Amino acid sequence: MKNLLFFLFFFSSVLVAQTQLYDVILVGVDVGDMSISRKVSGTKKSFLLESSTSVMFGTRKDVYVGKMEFDNNVMVSSSIENKKNGKLIFYTYANKVGDSGYKVQTEKGLSTIAGMVTYCCYDIFFKEPKDGESLFSERWGKFGTLKKLEDHQYKLVIAGGEDYTYHFENGKMSKMEVPTFLGKCKFVLK
Repeated sequence: MKNLLFFLFFFSSVLVAQTQLYDVILVGVDVGDMSISRKVSGTKKSFLLESSTSVMFGTRKDVYVGKMEFDNNVMVSSSIENKKNGKLIFYTYANKVGDSGYKVQTEKGLSTIAGMVTYCCYDIFFKEPKDGESLFSERWGKFGTLKKLEDHQYKLVIAGGEDYTYHFENGKMSKMEVPTFLGKCKFVLK
């Protein structure tokens, strides 16, 4: 019996990792790739999102990197950076401050948000959300609400943020649409 308990304890704390890959489509052309990984080990959970695109005949290279760390189902830190041709264009850094909330630094300034983050945009890559759920947007450093548009399709509503639309198949995000100056950019599951 002791061996069985040890075996169950050992494997319940072992690292579990999942990765999903997406094509990045802009004006009907595949311009790059995006990957998102989720790792869970004991009480810790982390996300890593990386995207690299090349547009305008290869003269513009965009790199987007997002990282989030959770402990005991509470976000400890979040960072995203978007660089165009190596130059930092926008960023959002959020760090937990005691039990009161988070300090959030973006290219637009410093702010705070109250409460604890337990659910974020990266979570919904791996599990279809429910209508009306509140979640933290790593890009905007704010909470938003998911609004169901139709079966398996949701829009993220954030004050001062852009409308992101998410589509799901078999519980996984199959497509995400993000507005850009050239039209909607689509991230399609490979």
